Amino acid sequence: MLSAFQTNCRPWLGLLVGLMLAACSGDEPAQDQAATTDDDGPAETTSVIRADATAEPGERLIAVPPLNWELRVQSLNPDLRVLEYGPPRPADADPDEPQRTTERLVFETFAADPMPEPADVLRNIALRLEERCRDVDAFNTFMGEENNYPTAVALLICHRHRGSDMTHVQMVKGIRGNDEFYVVLREKRVEPLTDTNDDDGARRDVEALSEVVGALALYMRSVSLCDDSLEAHPCTRGPLDL
Repeated sequence: MLSAFQTNCRPWLGLLVGLMLAACSGDEPAQDQAATTDDDGPAETTSVIRADATAEPGERLIAVPPLNWELRVQSLNPDLRVLEYGPPRPADADPDEPQRTTERLVFETFAADPMPEPADVLRNIALRLEERCRDVDAFNTFMGEENNYPTAVALLICHRHRGSDMTHVQMVKGIRGNDEFYVVLREKRVEPLTDTNDDDGARRDVEALSEVVGALALYMRSVSLCDDSLEAHPCTRGPLDL
């Protein structure tokens, strides 16, 4: 399954990604922008999909957008619900001009019968990204269970996006719940990676990607699915429990 999901446009990239993700896979909690406290106390556990999550027990996706990020897109159709967040618009920005952003966070949830495998959903996302990119590297970084839910995580690197002419780094998490399927995608855009495999170009790309991939991996560890009506899927983790 891993070999069918992974491509390597640059030989050093697979080793780099493996080392960075291994460094982020420890058991000690880490803190991200999404789990920031203020003077009023700790950040609350937030269900980004179920608006009634605090009213009745049930399945919920636990996640917190980064501090001060704004809700940009909301589509709550019965078959597909989508929420997209991004950094706030600069105070001096022209409100009539479209906002140009280098980061976004997307939550999707849908029902299906039968429910798809997480790896298949992420593979389709990678294939769609290939249609908009000159080169794509796709790495299946995790496949297994989290809180007894089938889960997969993938790192997708679009080396040069045809729309923005930048490198788009995405980490995507797919969780097959009992009620619905959940997709979390976080993206960071950086200056285009080099088109050569020489040592100097590889060194520049390592510097550009190392911090980005590490931050995305840590954020995905803070996202979880739970169901407080079932002992098999306890809601014991909050946003600070990365």
